[in-house]
Amino acid sequence: MLLDLLKKRYSCRDFSHRTVSKEIIYYMLEAARLSASGGNEQPWKFGVITDKGTIQRISEAASVNYSQKWIEKAPLLIVLCTQLFDSFSGEIGMKRFPLYMMNCKKLTGECIRE
Repeated sequence: MLLDLLKKRYSCRDFSHRTVSKEIIYYMLEAARLSASGGNEQPWKFGVITDKGTIQRISEAASVNYSQKWIEKAPLLIVLCTQLFDSFSGEIGMKRFPLYMMNCKKLTGECIRE
């Protein structure tokens, strides 16, 4: 079933000018939010852009090195932002891998708090 769905996937490059309802946007964001991530850390934030001027500027920027002019026709953009971080640092990393973290800190000479 999954392979059948993947085989039917395509990249849309032609958009209507209809406004996408808030219900559909929320549905898409909820589906994205529920996507799997390591340790359920979900290190992302989503932004919804509907302003035509902003979409136009993003399209122009995306067309400098890549042929992405088709973006300007989209009624909205969903932007994924993620934070670059060491996946073994922080509270979640310490809870998941406490011995690994301590050993790494010993090797790098960082102060270890007990």
